[in-house]
Formats: sequence, structure tokens, C-alpha cells
Amino acid sequence: VGKVSAMWRRICVLLLFAVVMRASSVRAGQPALVEHTVAIPDFMPQVLTVDEHTERTFVAGSRQYPTGRLVETIAVLDSRTGSLLRTVDTSLLGGAEQCCRMWAIVDRPAGTIVAGGQGGATLYVFDARSGNVLATARESSGAAILPGDPAGRIVSLVETGRFSGVQVLNGRSGKIIAVLRCPANMSYGFQRWTAPMAVDGPLQRVFVPAAGAQGPGICVFDLLHSRAQFVSVAIGSAYQIIDAMALDQHTAHLFVASDGATGGEVSSTLTLLDAR
Repeated sequence: VGKVSAMWRRICVLLLFAVVMRASSVRAGQPALVEHTVAIPDFMPQVLTVDEHTERTFVAGSRQYPTGRLVETIAVLDSRTGSLLRTVDTSLLGGAEQCCRMWAIVDRPAGTIVAGGQGGATLYVFDARSGNVLATARESSGAAILPGDPAGRIVSLVETGRFSGVQVLNGRSGKIIAVLRCPANMSYGFQRWTAPMAVDGPLQRVFVPAAGAQGPGICVFDLLHSRAQFVSVAIGSAYQIIDAMALDQHTAHLFVASDGATGGEVSSTLTLLDAR
């Protein structure tokens, strides 16, 4: 019995040594195994989103046809095999291909993929399994899924020459459920085309950086009570720009990162706000 046990120990050691040496040889420069390669002619990808539930991968990018026409395209792949299932030509960027960047997010409760382009483009709602277009919405500068919402409602940021606010859309049909406008004291509109929107699921509030006569601030959209307000934020000079926001839903704290010029010097500020 002792000889058999010793023999098995030697076999296990040899097997372990072989595995380690194999791993070392891969790290030393041997290429990883490429399972599949997909070629899409004249396709320039910008963003990639994976839905693990439906085992689908969505790639958003621009596609140039032989005529020179540039079209925003969504490619749908099978995540398990890597096979290209279909491509869908869209108008995500609304004809502004050179200025804006595309985005795509998973709406798990609704079983959809929401995609669009920054800067007031068309928002598309795709079925997450088939890739079929279910709905569109015009003039969306960005979107988010309301966290914890069983219906997966979409909050779409809209800014035109006549309107600055949000639209709440059905996560599957894209139907407009509610529209909220930022108050008039937000005199200079949202900051930049790509405003870093933050969404609080439990409070059902949306925070969008904006600008007023006295300096930077935040438009707070209360979806639960269908109201909005503009809150001035004292973050330094009137020339500060809000670059990013992050929301801690557990503590109800909103973190605001900004930068700007004061007295000829560039300064950065991190501000903590009460999201309630």
C-alpha cells in the first residue's frame, strides 16, 4: 500500500509539473488560442456590449459603403460561437458622424439593448436576442436604465433649442411615459453634449449637470413626483465644468468631479452632495 501511495504521489507531482510548465510556456510568448474571427468589411467599431443572459454581443460602429456613404451599424454576434448573426444599419448619430460617439447599454428587465449617439441623435431599442429594432426615439443625447426598476424604464436625456430635460421611456416599446423639463433658471443648458448623467433607482431621481446665470449646477429630475429643479452647486468659480458624477445609492451621496480656471490657474474639485 505504501509503495502504491508513493507512486501516486510521484504521478501527481509529475502532472502538476507538466501543467506549470505548460502555463509558463504560454506566458513566455506562445499565442492564446483564437477560437473565432469575424470580418465585417469597411466596419469601424466604436463600442461593444455583451448581454450574458441572451448570449448576444452587440457591436456599434460606422460602416462605409463603396459609394462613400457612412452609416452607423449595429452588428449582432452569438457570444457562444462568435458567429455574426446580423447587421442593422441605423441613423444613430443623426448625420453627425464626425462629431459624436456611439454608446450601447443592456436593459436586462426589458430584454433589450438600448443604443444611440452622443449629441442629440436617435435612440434605438433592440431586442436583445434577435437584434430586431423594437422602437426609436429622436434627439437623445444619452440614456440610462432606471436601477432596480422591474420594467427596465429608460431615462433619455434630451436637449434641443426649445427643450432641455428628460424623457422616461418604456424599456421595450420605447413609448414615452413621462417628460420633465429643467426649470427656466437653468439659463445656459446642459453642460456639454455628453452630460454625465447619474440615476438613483430607490429615490427615482436623475441628476444632470447644467449651467445657470450664477455658475454651474445640477438639474434634479424627481420621477416619482413628476417634478424638476435646478440646484446651484458651489464648486469654485463660475467657469467650472462638471466632468463626472457618481452616485452611492447606499449612502445617498452624489460625488461631483469638476475642473475650471480661477485667476488664470486650472483647478479641480471633488464635491460631495446629499442626493435626497
